[in-house]
Amino acid sequence: GLILGGYSPNPAAHVSTIQSIEIQSFGNAQDFGDLSSIRSQIGGVSSKTRAISCGGGNDSPSDYTPVNICEFVTIANSSNTTDFGDLTVARTPYKASSNDTRGIIFGGYAHPSNLNTIDFITIATAGNATDFGDEIDTTRAGGSCSSTTRGIVAGGFPYINRIEFVTIATTGNAQDFGDLLNSVFGTGGVSNNTRGVFGGGGNAPNAAALNVIQFITMASTGDATDFGDLNTTEKVGNRGTSNSIRGLFCGGYDGATFVNSISAINIATTGNAVDF
Repeated sequence: GLILGGYSPNPAAHVSTIQSIEIQSFGNAQDFGDLSSIRSQIGGVSSKTRAISCGGGNDSPSDYTPVNICEFVTIANSSNTTDFGDLTVARTPYKASSNDTRGIIFGGYAHPSNLNTIDFITIATAGNATDFGDEIDTTRAGGSCSSTTRGIVAGGFPYINRIEFVTIATTGNAQDFGDLLNSVFGTGGVSNNTRGVFGGGGNAPNAAALNVIQFITMASTGDATDFGDLNTTEKVGNRGTSNSIRGLFCGGYDGATFVNSISAINIATTGNAVDF
């Protein structure tokens, strides 16, 4: 699993760091390489062999400039990124889904407002993104997950609880899936091919950090169901990564400070997360 860029409070700045995690075993993250520039709130997609970062906020928090950059790494080899192409518009998407063929990048922030634009790329072939359609809601900083057929996004800012989906192999506008348990932004998403799970986030109306974990069955539609709780602090803006068995919720903000903890769940079951 790879974690791309982000925001560090010491000193206050975005970072270019890529970190790798061996999902099947417990342990700390390791250095993988660097993005071409410092960025946070990136849309990340991957196949079994290649991971691609799309967009993000470049520069310091006081000068938050979205970019349209897409760049890739080969997952098996630690390295810095290589240019892939450009999004249709510069933005901080945060939400992205993929199967082994195509990556879908949802919405985001393009100063001075949010977007509902959906782009897609073919992961194996470098090139610019193509318009896919539009989201129902115009938000940023939601959670995302995917099966081999569906890309799914949930929540976002301004605070919403809607879950939306697209069929990855086609193009078109997103459709309503159901609702989260809370109106939340900055929730991490993980999935196997059956179940999507969202962990943590900031709750309306005052961004209070939540430790709620909730899940959906991706092949159907319907509202989310309670899964359990994160094991340590509540985390806003955590990033999710997973294999077919285990999901990890990495880092985030607990309402008082930034944290580097990684929480683990078994996707196929329900229950509270454990320390990874």
